[in-house]
Amino acid sequence: MLIPTLLCAFASVVAVWSISSALGKQSKVVKSCTRTEAHRRRQLAAGSLMYYCGGNLIRRLATAPVLPQRLLVVVDRLLKRAGRPLPWQAGEWIATVALEATLAGVAAGTVYGTVAQRLGLALMVAAGVTGGYTIYRGKVLGGTARRRLGAIRARLPFAIDSVALTMEAGMGTAEALFLAAESCAQTSLGEELQEVVAHTRHGQPLHDSLTALRERLRDQNIDEFVLAMATSHQLGARVSQVLLDMARRMRQRRSHEIEAAVGRAQIQLYYPATVLLLVCMVAVAAPFVAPMWGFLQESAQ
Repeated sequence: MLIPTLLCAFASVVAVWSISSALGKQSKVVKSCTRTEAHRRRQLAAGSLMYYCGGNLIRRLATAPVLPQRLLVVVDRLLKRAGRPLPWQAGEWIATVALEATLAGVAAGTVYGTVAQRLGLALMVAAGVTGGYTIYRGKVLGGTARRRLGAIRARLPFAIDSVALTMEAGMGTAEALFLAAESCAQTSLGEELQEVVAHTRHGQPLHDSLTALRERLRDQNIDEFVLAMATSHQLGARVSQVLLDMARRMRQRRSHEIEAAVGRAQIQLYYPATVLLLVCMVAVAAPFVAPMWGFLQESAQ
């Protein structure tokens, strides 16, 4: 019992020292940050307990050169596709998850070591909990991003129809986008279009706002839509018929994707169904085979 307790005390001392050191070294940076950055940090602190307790340490870890650039790019893309209810940066999100996983692993290992009195297994439990928590958070982020992007792709053809009809009525590109965003305000696509409209109203060119939308989502359908809208806005051309044809192609593409997903699901269900069929056949034949097997054994004796 003494060894796990000492390990827990040592880990606590190291954690407190690290956080205190980070707070002291980053105090000047916090005071000198811009108003926008300060507002973003307050949002993170209000939505994340870990960031509230160790925001300076998290920012210090987020800028560490040990983080692979490819991992940062992938996490940043997933955060943008997931909608980001909190204004995370990729490095900050990774550092926060790493700290949470470490604390969860240390707690689980300490409890197990105290109860079981086995240091080796306690270390294995700590490592397993740390890795499992990290994988779980990554899966949750990836699933959220995938579902949200799927919802945007499913809703996009209807928004394109709305934009095309509005442009045929004589309105401009910006006004058509505004009405399309209002018509689906409670959806994921509506949130993205409302962000484009908000940036445009604050003085950002529409082409830049649409380019930012394309960079956030990085989807083929979004790329086609952004290209058509940007071309229409720059050249002043009416592309309503082009948009209607694009919406029809997107529906066809979506239908083909659904058919392919149904085919994959049927293949994935084939083997479980086969195993279940064999189990049912054994359960049905067992009452008849068992007496016959007993009779054959008696006859052999």
